[in-house]
Amino acid sequence: VSLPNQELMALEIVRHPGGAVIVAVDNEGMICMVKQFRHAAGGWIWELPAGILDPGESAEFTARRELKEETGCIADEWTSLGRMYTSPGFCDEILHAFLARSLEKGAATPEAHEFIEIYWLSVPDIEKMISDGTIIDAKSIVAIHLAARQLEEYRS
Repeated sequence: VSLPNQELMALEIVRHPGGAVIVAVDNEGMICMVKQFRHAAGGWIWELPAGILDPGESAEFTARRELKEETGCIADEWTSLGRMYTSPGFCDEILHAFLARSLEKGAATPEAHEFIEIYWLSVPDIEKMISDGTIIDAKSIVAIHLAARQLEEYRS
């Protein structure tokens, strides 16, 4: 690559199709969190539902598909919360964050290689889990932060 000072440098870059992460809130203000087995992380971690864009998919389509697969939920109301680079030092992945409301709950249909437990947690409980280091997944922390203004009514 050519650097801003015109020097050349060899870099390894992971090319990634991007993904979507979802803050799904039910009518009682509970947020859907998943505990998922992640080999690279050394075991089970707390996350929001999320997934990789398939070729030709929009970010919102991916978000809808992943929410249904991982949690069984279908949302009628979708709001874009923005997007983020996950690790721009070596990867070009961009994640699109969404707030999903007006949920219809159903049965999850995870892929065979996905090991997922579904939990519905309050905003204060999630904030405490972030503060005490229970939730350390960056995409989930950023998406919760991006949704904060819309979640104010559930902080009591």
